[in-house]
Amino acid sequence: IRSLLKNPRLIIMDEATSALDQPNKKTVYKLIKNYLAKIDDYMLIYTEHGHTENFADVILTVTGQSLEYHDADLLS
Repeated sequence: IRSLLKNPRLIIMDEATSALDQPNKKTVYKLIKNYLAKIDDYMLIYTEHGHTENFADVILTVTGQSLEYHDADLLS
């Protein structure tokens, strides 16, 4: 969260909410998404779990050496 004080154009998070329970993960993602909407910036979230699917605008799936692009709106 400290990184947001410097107004970055891109935020990269690696399993940033892994220590949180599901309700708190949703709260954190909602707060971050609202923040990003206000300042029109981007965030890249790396996770080995699918808990970001309802939060993401775009999902990139890496399997071996393969990269798949998914529009999150089409997945819901």
